[in-house]
Amino acid sequence: TQLDRLVALKILPPEMASEPENILRFHQEAKSAARLDHENIARVYYCGEDQKLHFIAFEFIDGKNLRVIQESRRSLPFDQVLNWMIQVARGLNHASARGVIHRDIKPRNILIDSNCDVKICDFGLSTFDTFNSLHRTEYICTRWYRAPEILIGNKQYDFKVDVFSAGCV
Repeated sequence: TQLDRLVALKILPPEMASEPENILRFHQEAKSAARLDHENIARVYYCGEDQKLHFIAFEFIDGKNLRVIQESRRSLPFDQVLNWMIQVARGLNHASARGVIHRDIKPRNILIDSNCDVKICDFGLSTFDTFNSLHRTEYICTRWYRAPEILIGNKQYDFKVDVFSAGCV
């Protein structure tokens, strides 16, 4: 409110905040996303706690997620989809260059704003550097977009799991 900026708030449900591991994961999401500053990734402005509610303040995206767009139309123009996926690839390339693996690329986590620009969001399952140990494998990615190395239980993987998921989208 001090900056008079419209933001999107992600709040950790109070029942999940009773587990310290969930709070660590939530803060890891903020740290992962905060490492990134790219036009195709929703930016993090702040992470904090107020009145026992843990929250992350993200850039507000005036638009819809790709899943909603897909469900509202019978088909999408090839040129438009290609443009969106190029933007997704650029955002993922930026994340990869900074050591961040999203691990949950799916239509719901791809926002299309009112200018038809893409913003990748929801880094709740992301991983970087020493934070890999905070994630349980059962949380990784919606099954329809899951890379084969994750499906077979391989714990050694890299940015290619995001490339695979983007290809599925």
